[in-house]
Amino acid sequence: MGDASRIEAELAIVRVEETIPTFFGNLEYENRFATLTGAGYVDLFSDSEFTPHIGAGAGVAYMDSDLGTGKETSAEFTYFAEVGISVSNLALSYRYQVADDLDMNMFLGSIRFW
Repeated sequence: MGDASRIEAELAIVRVEETIPTFFGNLEYENRFATLTGAGYVDLFSDSEFTPHIGAGAGVAYMDSDLGTGKETSAEFTYFAEVGISVSNLALSYRYQVADDLDMNMFLGSIRFW
């Protein structure tokens, strides 16, 4: 396929802190999430200015959650499917990712250097 296919490695780190009001007071919540994945992508119509792409990947997800009532840490298998469009070196994508019982819907924006 030549320039129409590619393989990528990705490290993503996300941290979410939130205060949830409850009847008994505020509940402090903190979640840290890191993934290390490998993926394959295919660019469709790679000779045009707007290049749609599809891809899939898999790897490991590390999750560390503290809900204020206890801490939970786990490392899980994760996999995802992605569709998007690139214009020049800018890419916009939609990704559906699964890690154990956690399903994530993500809209991604990136700048690519190739």
